[in-house]
Amino acid sequence: MNPKTFKAEIAWKTYEVETWKLAQQANWTCTVRVWDTVILWTATAKREAWDMDFLPLSIAYQEKMYAAWKISSNRFIKRETRPPESKILSARVLDRWFRPLLNKDWRFETQLMLTILAYDWVNYHDTIAWLAWSISLAISDIPFIENVLVRIWMDEKWEFILNPTVEEIKNSDLDLLVACTKENIAMIEAWANIVSESKMIEAMEFWLENWKKLIEFIEKIKSEVWKEKRVY
Repeated sequence: MNPKTFKAEIAWKTYEVETWKLAQQANWTCTVRVWDTVILWTATAKREAWDMDFLPLSIAYQEKMYAAWKISSNRFIKRETRPPESKILSARVLDRWFRPLLNKDWRFETQLMLTILAYDWVNYHDTIAWLAWSISLAISDIPFIENVLVRIWMDEKWEFILNPTVEEIKNSDLDLLVACTKENIAMIEAWANIVSESKMIEAMEFWLENWKKLIEFIEKIKSEVWKEKRVY
């Protein structure tokens, strides 16, 4: 599979996606860049199914120190420390969103790996990672209901922001996560600080405007780099 690059400008941010550039031994892979924050998503699934009554799925969110230009000490350390609690929780959000959208009889051991390759301290990597996740699964051979997860923040002026920066995140009365397919909402999760019902409705309308653009971007990528879904 030859590497391909795609670009889109959505809600004042430029998203650059490269498929099959890195980790080509994985079943499917892509990188997503917003300015100098770069996320790598890889996913693999076994060809032999497990004879069990549950889905053997593991999700790893790797935050490498080199991504933020950090060196922990003057000694060479072969292994990084365990992931922080915030990354464990982010991986659980992805699991909670992804698991119900797989076929009920999918019993193939599946591993999804997210690695932060570079972090510019401006663009928050969690939100970029979720878009990378959506794209990598759309072009994969996993029989998965195509989906996108977006994050909306409300700033001090009560204006809405899609996939906010680190500075924008610091002061907010609303943090809204919406996972959706092309037809339906799959999951809503929110933290709010006394936000009126009318503002929540406005936030959902803002999500609706930008969700369509993200879905169209994913569909464009899929039309050019698509793996036939696995028959099992």
